[in-house]
Amino acid sequence: MEGGERCARSGEDEPEPGATWGICWDLGDVVFDEATEVMTPDGVTASAELVPGVGELIRSLHARRVLMAVVSDTRIGACEAVLGAHGLTDCIAHAVISEEIGVEKPHPAMFLAASDQLGLAPGRLAMVGNNYERDVVGAHGVGMTTVWFHWNDRYPAPTGAVADYVATDADELRDALERWIASLDPSAGGTAGEVR
Repeated sequence: MEGGERCARSGEDEPEPGATWGICWDLGDVVFDEATEVMTPDGVTASAELVPGVGELIRSLHARRVLMAVVSDTRIGACEAVLGAHGLTDCIAHAVISEEIGVEKPHPAMFLAASDQLGLAPGRLAMVGNNYERDVVGAHGVGMTTVWFHWNDRYPAPTGAVADYVATDADELRDALERWIASLDPSAGGTAGEVR
């Protein structure tokens, strides 16, 4: 299980400070596997196992000082419970939770709140999500780069194609993020190097 490790910065791999791009993550079926979700009596996620390989990917991005946020249609407390149990709390700078914001994805306010919290324009952010209509279409609508993480069939396939990248497992997700990072010009934070 990935929960034994904690997010920590590596002094050897860090890019120059002041990254001007970041990554937003949906929570359910992107960071954690919804099939393993255990809920409290009042319907808040209490625990869940991570999607294979995603914890390591988040830690490797954090070690390179990549700014990250969770953007999730969930209840208050779910994000803290799952990230905390797996040692990922320090990896994620901010969390935009629908219960706090008062709207759900694909409403632009969810994505724009992440942009505001991270201090980065939407065009400098990538959104990783598994629900095409909510995550991909919503993030695309505000100008974010989109990564459709389709590792299971819980949600339907899209009727139209707007995702910039598609990944079916953590290795493909890492490759998609590498390609996105490589596409950025040096002034956009491309000095962060390869995602490992």
